[in-house]
Amino acid sequence: MILVARPISTLISMAPFRTFSPKARVYVSWVGLRGAVPIIFALYTVTHGVEGSEYLFNVVFLVTIISLVIQGTTVSGMANWLDLSFEEKERTFKLIVPDHIRSEFSEIEVNGAMLRKGRTLKDIRLPGHTLVVMVHRAGNYFVPKGDTELQKGDKLLVVSDNNDELINKVEEMGIENIIKM
Repeated sequence: MILVARPISTLISMAPFRTFSPKARVYVSWVGLRGAVPIIFALYTVTHGVEGSEYLFNVVFLVTIISLVIQGTTVSGMANWLDLSFEEKERTFKLIVPDHIRSEFSEIEVNGAMLRKGRTLKDIRLPGHTLVVMVHRAGNYFVPKGDTELQKGDKLLVVSDNNDELINKVEEMGIENIIKM
């Protein structure tokens, strides 16, 4: 069940979801769709007094636990093997933004491509309804102005009412390091 049945049944059940890459499908088929649900289904038979249900429950419980141990300990290894893992960048700005605030905060690292049209903040064409709120440089934080000269490696705290537009614009400028808060 662990090595054949569940991975195949998961692959089959994912067939309608075409946006997943083949590697992602293999990953989900290895690590996904397990947990407490089979145990709860087995409990239904016990609570309804079905003959042999205690044995069925014990088997389901044991298989679920073995599966969690075997496959659960291989989650990271499988992601690495399939090249699906990535190093999560540590955020410079630590914010807790309430859900009712419509604007979104992002952290952008300044690179050479961003500075091609000028080194000041006003030279960088960000989308409307977008502000650079703070700059982190060499361990110091400060609020920028339009004439603030930016340097490669600066981290910008940006707030925007349209984060998708911001992400598209930043990607056009050749910036790959954007962290959504």
